[in-house]
Amino acid sequence: ARLGVEGKFMRDWGYQLEVNFGGSGGESSGTINYAWLSYSGFKPLTFFAGAMKPSMTMDDTTSSNEIPFIERPAAVNMAASFGAGDSRTAFGVRGNEGNFYASLYYTGGVIGEGGADEQSALVGRAAFHFQPSPDSTVHIGASGTNVFEFNQPSGGAGPVFTLQDRPELRIDGARLVSTGTLNVEDARVYGPEFGFNWKNLYGQAEYYRYDLDRRGVSEANFDGWYVQGAYILTGESRSYDAKTASFGGPRPSSPFSFGGSIGAVELAARYSTVNLDDNASNSTCLGTVSGGSATLNPAATSSCIRGGEQDIITLGVNWYPNRNVRFMLNYLIADVDRRAYSNNSVANGGPNAKIGQDYTALALRTQYNW
Repeated sequence: ARLGVEGKFMRDWGYQLEVNFGGSGGESSGTINYAWLSYSGFKPLTFFAGAMKPSMTMDDTTSSNEIPFIERPAAVNMAASFGAGDSRTAFGVRGNEGNFYASLYYTGGVIGEGGADEQSALVGRAAFHFQPSPDSTVHIGASGTNVFEFNQPSGGAGPVFTLQDRPELRIDGARLVSTGTLNVEDARVYGPEFGFNWKNLYGQAEYYRYDLDRRGVSEANFDGWYVQGAYILTGESRSYDAKTASFGGPRPSSPFSFGGSIGAVELAARYSTVNLDDNASNSTCLGTVSGGSATLNPAATSSCIRGGEQDIITLGVNWYPNRNVRFMLNYLIADVDRRAYSNNSVANGGPNAKIGQDYTALALRTQYNW
């Protein structure tokens, strides 16, 4: 559950405080998501300072109350993890004028994150939108993060970073794709974003490239993308918010009532993919089986990364009885392709054993916001 307060005072000052009380099981513990102040006295700019979610990617900028699926695509969560995401300490500025939007943040670590030295990064986003017709909007933009220095754990070890995410369903802490802990110096993540709405039809897509400079070994490169769309059966449309350069959810033209309106009903579909393999299939990485024993090339641990490839199709039905309540039903079809790192025994498939998995899942969320 998330509880918080947001408001304004003295005309140009704003604030937000939000606490996430976590979930059951091994999902997560409670944390402060937002604790920031803003000043908007220099129009059209607004300045922010505190703990926040810097604007990075179109989907991560969209409020969790407005996204068409229960969870965000993995490619977006991974892109935000470099220097944005919830609970990030930051100072920044954003503004929109006419059809243009831009934001820039200098960010540090995440609240509650331990370490001897806090990371530092620059997070930027720019977008342009136009209306081909009165009932349509087209959005074109780009996001990027440059990490100057990663968090350095206590104990004298150098900066490290792990690129990973849960499989677009947060039941527990399991990550089916992960690079493992990497010794890193700096990194960059960047990519384009596109979105549109036309009457009751909506679409959105983003691509992100992740480049990590590692100490003593070659640069590691990964990528991910998604495409999603929605169609509102009851005729409402997803609105465009120029202040955040993102699409919001539909607002029922008539709230649900017995014997009257059903509210708004939306069908949604998404395909997302991330590839966290780097040189995973070349001759350096491939292990051998000889004389009944399995061995992995010693160089593989430094020059090759077998984080895995994850492809997920999500189908959804959303019901909005009124402006404050929605019910979301998602069906996920996941395919994870990954090979082992370790010197598995021959009986277990050797060092190239496939450890990925295929599965389907059904998830339901009931949400109330005010």
